[in-house]
Amino acid sequence: MKIAVLGCGGWGLAVTVLLHANGHQVTAWGRDSERVRTLCRTRTSEKLLPGIRLNERIRFTMDMSCAEGCDIVVVAVPSFAVYSTALKLKEHIEKDSVIRIISHNDADGISAAAVIANALAEENVQFHTTIIPRLKEDIVNQLRSEKYDLFIFSDMGSPFIKEFNTYKHDVIVADHHQVDGTESESNVVHLNPHLFGIDGSKDLCGAGSSYLAIRELDKKHLAYFALIGAFGD
Repeated sequence: MKIAVLGCGGWGLAVTVLLHANGHQVTAWGRDSERVRTLCRTRTSEKLLPGIRLNERIRFTMDMSCAEGCDIVVVAVPSFAVYSTALKLKEHIEKDSVIRIISHNDADGISAAAVIANALAEENVQFHTTIIPRLKEDIVNQLRSEKYDLFIFSDMGSPFIKEFNTYKHDVIVADHHQVDGTESESNVVHLNPHLFGIDGSKDLCGAGSSYLAIRELDKKHLAYFALIGAFGD
């Protein structure tokens, strides 16, 4: 089989080695150019897979199109942001916080808000949802003064991480639009495929990011909202 492995971290490399050892044609994709060049040149990763030599037939690339035409695509990108988001949500659920959801007024944004709202409703959490056409600086500043413990921005918010860093409240951003490179502070959890080298314009929708935000709370049955968002986006 022709297989693409998305991710050149420890898990991605381990899967790549195992698949190749079982006779498959494997291409491993990574977003870190230095790591990909080193793997191509040395065929080793002493930090991640000490003592293991990577076969010359394994291809390493930074080109996401390597997944096109493959029989199987294995997603092995880092998942720490997913777990960080779940932990932040769980913390506020246990505190019985009142949560503010802000999302986009298109099919993807409404589906993104729906997956989060349904997850919170199942946990008997109070929340207030607002659907807007566009997130602007004046809205960001207005929300700053509202008395909520947690703000969740779905299908929007990535361009405003710098502003959210100054909020006195916790913030979760589950978006798929372009990021500007601003690092999030401890009060902000930023979940966006672009942070992991995945193209959010075609590979994951806003509802998909929002689903990942709640999935680890035993909410896999809400995955259909992510599919609706993907079809509508």
